[in-house]
Amino acid sequence: MASWWDDCLPFFRHYEPTPMELPGMGQNTSSRHKTLTQLAEALLAQTQPGQTIFAVGINALVVLHALSLRPHHFSETILLAPVGAFLWQRSFVKFMGLKPIRKTILFLLRNFPAIFKRKFTRLNWSKDQLKRMGEGYQKCRSFEDYFDFTTPVEALDFFEHIGDKITLVWGEQDAVLHKTQLSAWAGILPRADLHMSIQSSWGHYPYIDEPLAFAEILEKGLDAFPANTKAGRLRLASISGLPVPEMGVVSAKNDEWYTHVPKVESYAVRASSLAEDQADQSGAGRSTTYLQVKADSLKLRVEELLQSGVQEVIVQPFIHAKAGGVAFIRGLSYEVEWVHGHPGRLLEGGQNPDGSFVYASKGHYWQQGGDPGLPFPWVQLKQILDRTLKAFHYMPLDVEWLFDGKHCIIVQARPVTTYAWRRVLTSANLDELLPSQVSRLMETMQREASLAIGRAYASWDPRCLEDHEPFTVVFDQASYINLDLFLSRFAQWGLPSSLLAREIGSSVPYIPFRLVSFLRSIPIFLKMLRKSRSTMSRLGAEVQDWHQFWVSLPEEEWDTKYLTAHLRRYYTFIVRRNIHINAALSSDPFSGFGATRSIYGHHENPYWRMEYESDPATWRGEQKPTPPPASFPRWNRLQKLAHRIGLPGMGGKYLEVREWFRDENMKIFYHIHFQTIDPQLFQQHVGNRSRKGTFFEQNPDAVSAFNDAFCIVSGDLEGILGEDIALVEVLKAGEIENLRRYKGVVAKTGGRLSHGATLLREFGIPSAVIPHVSSDWIGRRVKLQGAKLCLAEEEGAPAS
Repeated sequence: MASWWDDCLPFFRHYEPTPMELPGMGQNTSSRHKTLTQLAEALLAQTQPGQTIFAVGINALVVLHALSLRPHHFSETILLAPVGAFLWQRSFVKFMGLKPIRKTILFLLRNFPAIFKRKFTRLNWSKDQLKRMGEGYQKCRSFEDYFDFTTPVEALDFFEHIGDKITLVWGEQDAVLHKTQLSAWAGILPRADLHMSIQSSWGHYPYIDEPLAFAEILEKGLDAFPANTKAGRLRLASISGLPVPEMGVVSAKNDEWYTHVPKVESYAVRASSLAEDQADQSGAGRSTTYLQVKADSLKLRVEELLQSGVQEVIVQPFIHAKAGGVAFIRGLSYEVEWVHGHPGRLLEGGQNPDGSFVYASKGHYWQQGGDPGLPFPWVQLKQILDRTLKAFHYMPLDVEWLFDGKHCIIVQARPVTTYAWRRVLTSANLDELLPSQVSRLMETMQREASLAIGRAYASWDPRCLEDHEPFTVVFDQASYINLDLFLSRFAQWGLPSSLLAREIGSSVPYIPFRLVSFLRSIPIFLKMLRKSRSTMSRLGAEVQDWHQFWVSLPEEEWDTKYLTAHLRRYYTFIVRRNIHINAALSSDPFSGFGATRSIYGHHENPYWRMEYESDPATWRGEQKPTPPPASFPRWNRLQKLAHRIGLPGMGGKYLEVREWFRDENMKIFYHIHFQTIDPQLFQQHVGNRSRKGTFFEQNPDAVSAFNDAFCIVSGDLEGILGEDIALVEVLKAGEIENLRRYKGVVAKTGGRLSHGATLLREFGIPSAVIPHVSSDWIGRRVKLQGAKLCLAEEEGAPAS
């Protein structure tokens, strides 16, 4: 609230600070907003480009959302103890999710703020200061709303693309959020010009605790170090309590660096440069590393690196390692290479590893290799890697480590930029909706929304956020669905991977049914049922909002730099809502309360629909009026009641909702197609999604551990394959109209809940997905019985 800043404002001499109040706070009586994005838009409307902004706690989150919408709107951004990291782990956030507790806490904050004094400050605030704190909460009408829309799923959307200059400040005395969260923010903002500052005397409200010192520090300039460099991450690792060798950081401005370097026999001297260790390009090995440097040569080596153009030089004691190596680590697996002795030559490429292995946290198909005779304690190394990943969390890491005979030590951590994990990818589902070579626009949307989409499953299982897996992954310059995201959930839920194979219509590695894990997961399934159905109830209003947004978007907003931000938000909305709709369908496959109706029967000439309608760059022909939105499908009272209380039998109506949702988005894509002003966005992306089916990213061989055939529409018929019974590679929705002339349809790829399968059921065409059908059978007489296809003259030799 503005009044909380009263103490410090008189002490500013060079700045003219203006406290701001967002909608629903203080004197700002504008209508409350429903999302962080809407609050960010309100903030942008209240500020001018080029201003410096300072924000605290949860309001810092609003500032970052504003930067994701308007890059470089603020000339400089200073954030004190921002809220957002590890939200799903914080007990306070969980408690405040319960409305009775939330209302009670707000009542106490407003009327008895002294109860929370130890959270506010370590000092003895005056009665007037505590009174102002309570009055601020009385005017904070949006307090409860914040806990509704500041969710772990959506809080950090698209922050990984922010490239602004940002300084994060943390107080050593902060009793609300601990400074160890700094490391996580380096992962949350990997592309920002990010600096970190730790103030030893600050608490959560330094502008109340020490108003004069607060104003002087801000006007003088914060003493901050660059975070997204080699030296920066080692500093953050040390702050997080990780075992990092003592170090001095040398720069041209730092003349007293040698006082921080311990006196030892020899040193390791490493460069730390803004040209290295970045999120998109590591530049590994670009600068020389000097090992076993004697004290009399130390200054010379440091000056050589500084003169080569690096920003900083790290000086550490050289460790005579018994073993060492490199570990690429992510939530699901650690991939480790090691050698006896110091790993310097291994890292430079002059030595082959003495051993390697893949450790998988969930213990199934990712795990590979291993050696019981390791020259280092694996349990200790794993603990260090676990702690390193937990500290930085929001990025996969390339970690260099040593074992000195007693302890494992971290000597470097950088983001993983390009690496083929032992990860399972598939083209299934994408092949149904998108051409193999999509437009630049579509590929940009997919890549920039990937992490945000992947978090959608945390709506009912927060463990998804522990894995931090993206929805799609780039392989050979094209995007593929990342099956690890789904398989890790199935493994923890105790579900067999065969269910997933039927969903996507492709191969998956074998995961068995586990009864105990399944029983433990029943509360998660109930939460999924509740969350997915409640999301569907809001869908009609949300689609109307998006229709209105795109139709009323000003001409200047169609500029590429703004359009990209709008599109990635919209595309994320589409896929997240489809995930919720499919979750409702998966948990309710029955149609007792009514069957679905084909969307094709609703329109005489649906000119906004075409074969690859999910890519807005697909040519739409001659422009026609933007189609008006259709209302949400109507349900009678019994259907509404069944939906609300979670009764089975609504599957048919949910299929109808999904087809309605798809059709409404195609109308919006139609509008976007004719409004986009940059023709380069419609050009083909260079990557071609040429790999079909499922494969391991690390070794792109097809996965055949589980390859399931399943029936879409039951039938028993005989005919010529290719003439009477169609054989298609992919079950594309856009081809179903052409396939209606066949007696039956066999597809090699296609999900049980795909749009194509839905239409086949609507039209009652006998059909199945059968992955392995020889092309030599085309032109021969075959029999299709359920999910089995065989040559008529060779019964008993089925294709499945």
